Amino acid sequence: REAALAIARFRDDKPTAAADLLELVRRNDDHDAVLRHAAVFALATPGAREALATALADPSVAVRRAALLALARLQDGAIANLLDDPDPSLRADAAHVIYEFPVQ
Repeated sequence: REAALAIARFRDDKPTAAADLLELVRRNDDHDAVLRHAAVFALATPGAREALATALADPSVAVRRAALLALARLQDGAIANLLDDPDPSLRADAAHVIYEFPVQ
């Protein structure tokens, strides 16, 4: 948890830790909201866009949710891909983000 918080505070524009952060999210499986928040904040950098776009198709709901939240912080229109997600809560979250916040 502390490592993710430290990375989030560092805010590297080219996060070399994107794969590790997504694995952290996968292992956390949405059990620790603070840990998810720290990982999302660290991932929400332009340098992580490609890894986040790929993560939208990950088998893990937790990873897709983290990608959605990070891409929402980046106002990235790729979140529209989750409007067809098999998980109803992710579909709803994607619709909410698109409705409430400007995305490109």
